[in-house]
Amino acid sequence: TTQPPHRASSSSMFALTRATRVRVPCQRTSHRASSRRSLSSAIRAEDRSASGGRSDEAPVFARLAPPRDALDAFNARCAGELWLAPLTKGGNLPFRRLVAEEFGAKVTVSEMAFARFLLRGNRVERARLRRTNDASLGGVFGAQIATNAIAEGVRAGIMIAESGDVDFLDLNCGCPIHETWKRGLGAALLKKPAKLERLVEGIANG
Repeated sequence: TTQPPHRASSSSMFALTRATRVRVPCQRTSHRASSRRSLSSAIRAEDRSASGGRSDEAPVFARLAPPRDALDAFNARCAGELWLAPLTKGGNLPFRRLVAEEFGAKVTVSEMAFARFLLRGNRVERARLRRTNDASLGGVFGAQIATNAIAEGVRAGIMIAESGDVDFLDLNCGCPIHETWKRGLGAALLKKPAKLERLVEGIANG
């Protein structure tokens, strides 16, 4: 069974929601050179770089500094609106269109897409991020990705932003299914909050 859409509050996009997802506004940006390390070696390198700890610093959400006017405009578009949360294996384009038309959801989010496969050009993963071209529905659309590596998340975010069809990027850190968990993605990220913090900060700053 599917859960009913939720209404969004006007709180910051960088706060963890009850669904344990992190939202980062999409902006067009130039492509940066990035390493081609494997996911595992990238995470090990990030762990080594953070070995000194960062307990004396402000939380990652306070350190991120998107343009204030852009953030205010985004929050104004979403405040008080009906949201359709990401639904893996269910929240495809026809279903999102149905919920928007029949129930008035103004903010919808794609199914979870694996960032690694997106970057490889996988058609199935890219199809998950399709946005309805029905202008009458309007609304805000976000793309959800699953990743545990900063460089991979940045590249996927840039690719999605350059498509011009997405308003924000959503990081999955709550999916419990085995296919996701065994790769160290989704809910597995909650086991290491410090790593999740670096991941969010790195993708947002990238």
